[in-house]
Amino acid sequence: MLDKKFSIEDGVQCETCHGPGEKYKSMKIMKDHASAIENGLTDFSSKEKIEAHCKKCHNEESPTFKEFKFDEMWAKIKHNIPEK
Repeated sequence: MLDKKFSIEDGVQCETCHGPGEKYKSMKIMKDHASAIENGLTDFSSKEKIEAHCKKCHNEESPTFKEFKFDEMWAKIKHNIPEK
């Protein structure tokens, strides 16, 4: 469910990809990667998992679908994973 403050003009937000932060945002949970995943952080431990997650929205069944080139798009949005 979208927050009342959400404006469609803001576009895709962090939680769209990373999951609902209120469930894993505590420092204790975030310092334990497995616990963070158990509490809603999206598991991006491999390229295949990342691509599969992206294709939940970017697929032929979407009413606004346009060709989706994962490698090209990922290069534009990827960001570093913090060191454990």
